[in-house]
Amino acid sequence: LENGQVLVWDTSASTEAIDAKRQREKRRLAGESTKEDEEAALFDDDEQPPLESFAMASLGDHKVEHCHRRSVTQVVWLPKNAQIDYKGRLLEEEYQGEHSNQFVSISLDGQLLFWDLRFEDIARGKHPKIGRRMRGSTDVGPDGKLKAVPWQPLWKCHLAHPAGVGELGLCHMVNSFVGVGDDPIPSTEEDVPDMQPDHRCKFVACSEDGELLNGDWAAVSEDDSEPAYVTWAAKDHPRPALALQQCALLRDHLLTCAERHFHVWLFGQKQPAFKSPRTAKLSCVAWSPTRAGVVFCGRADGGLDVWDLCDDPERPIGSFRVASSAITSMSFQSDLLPGEYDQLLALGDEQGNLHVFDVPTPLRKAKASDVDTFKSFIRAEIDWEVKSQERMAAQKEAAENAKAAAPAEEAAEEEPAAEEEAPKEGEFDFSEADLEADNAAYAKLQRKLAQEMDIRLLESGLRDWSYEPQPEQPAQ
Repeated sequence: LENGQVLVWDTSASTEAIDAKRQREKRRLAGESTKEDEEAALFDDDEQPPLESFAMASLGDHKVEHCHRRSVTQVVWLPKNAQIDYKGRLLEEEYQGEHSNQFVSISLDGQLLFWDLRFEDIARGKHPKIGRRMRGSTDVGPDGKLKAVPWQPLWKCHLAHPAGVGELGLCHMVNSFVGVGDDPIPSTEEDVPDMQPDHRCKFVACSEDGELLNGDWAAVSEDDSEPAYVTWAAKDHPRPALALQQCALLRDHLLTCAERHFHVWLFGQKQPAFKSPRTAKLSCVAWSPTRAGVVFCGRADGGLDVWDLCDDPERPIGSFRVASSAITSMSFQSDLLPGEYDQLLALGDEQGNLHVFDVPTPLRKAKASDVDTFKSFIRAEIDWEVKSQERMAAQKEAAENAKAAAPAEEAAEEEPAAEEEAPKEGEFDFSEADLEADNAAYAKLQRKLAQEMDIRLLESGLRDWSYEPQPEQPAQ
């Protein structure tokens, strides 16, 4: 929510009612309707009761904050094997349950808050391996029922920028990296086995400053200081990213988009592998779940662009008009039922309208070499960028070396000439004729000055002190 709280809705009753209606309709079309189906069909047109919230996070009190300080930007469910306890440690398999009950919320306040839907049972001590018992959780109210338990985060961690400057607000996050780059790390010691990396707690996020972050919420510190949960941060866009998507076919490939560009990242790299040309103003993106190189971009003017990066990475292969306002969200149908062959794409616009499209066969049907072709394309882009940077670094180094060598060469050229022209100690750098000419000019200047000052000079050029100048007679 905008105030930093988390609200969970329970849609199970409505979902079950919709599924039951679909089953009755299938039996009716097959001519297998029962009396119970006919009676239930009489109430199909009745207005469904409004949904009720399952739980809302507690705001806390004047001492402790139980939610985010700024608006929540995204909620991400944790995989079953990535659930944690109240200390942030991964749960053992026997305590994980049949399905995941935990999710993490991110916000612009730079915190990761981890929530568990079993908070009431945890507070009353039914899951001691997951969380601590809450004081007063078993108290009975005046109505004879147990008092309500406030929903608090199971665990929280504060993210700090690797540079140690400012608050690190998050806009988007993905955390499904199990199996990505899981090659064993060779050990340097003989008796120590190779280390198997664990990516269950790895995450990649976009910050409000336009950076892409890589982190691990299971990080630990050697001392009592706060662990460095963020391992690195790299500049991605000049403004906050509008979306962060993970490729369903290649989970080590990530897609981010800003207003005029979208970028493709390879997990572990610290710079984009591909940068799109300048496009129309974008508002959201979605990666095709069946074709690795196909990207759908929603525009701020209500249009939809389709890119096939393996075919033409310079321009979209198709553009469509969807709505009269900006496309704000876009999602593919997660699972197809048996026997269904179509692919549905749902788009939401700024005016609250929902648009559902059947993706054409050329854009949804995977080719045999799609994945390999896209991987080769990304690898070629990375190699080109590496060579380009090496070439630029070599040119810069050559220019600096040439600039530093130029004064040295000039000094080396001038040094011999200076040595030839400079006189040795005790010698003068002029001829005898030049000396006589200088002496004659000096004697002439001396005589002129003595005449103007009424001074008599001897033949040696010294002043004659026996001569006294006559005082000047006043004019008659």
